[in-house]
Amino acid sequence: MIYLTTAILSIIQMILIILVKGLALELIPIGLILCIFTYISIRDYQTGEISIPLNFILLGLAIVYAVMIKTFPIINVLCFTVPFILIETIYQLFFNKEKDEDKFLIGGGDIVLFASLSLILSTVFGMLYMFFVSSLLSLIVSKIKTKKIIPFAPFLQIGMLVSYLSTPAVMGLLFGNLIV
Repeated sequence: MIYLTTAILSIIQMILIILVKGLALELIPIGLILCIFTYISIRDYQTGEISIPLNFILLGLAIVYAVMIKTFPIINVLCFTVPFILIETIYQLFFNKEKDEDKFLIGGGDIVLFASLSLILSTVFGMLYMFFVSSLLSLIVSKIKTKKIIPFAPFLQIGMLVSYLSTPAVMGLLFGNLIV
């Protein structure tokens, strides 16, 4: 059932991307990225765990995509991945008093997803927009479900899709004159 759901959701996302962005060569890695990301999101929602091998395949495809579109946004990786690694490290060192291996603030899978997204969404504004949408949606769902732990991967995927499909006009409205 998970494979069918993954396929259907991936096809719907690809149709949206083709309708908004048109046909292009970079759709091949994006299609594979969406398929793997959708599977990871569904599994994260069901089990609370992210497959590390699939996550690194996703990161590899994101690198291929960044090379194909001739951007390698190191600033995104530095701004959106490194801080989460630092936050998790500080949390584990100073605030996880019981040294419980299952207790974490930001999962390692989510951090690798951020690294992948940093390469896919090639601008800082795209990442900010994705992070805003993802955080807002997860906050709303956490208030509705009243759970302590909410899997973040599904919200990252929705945020990534919204940000990827956004036009420069939408970004201009959100970020004003900061976009050059």
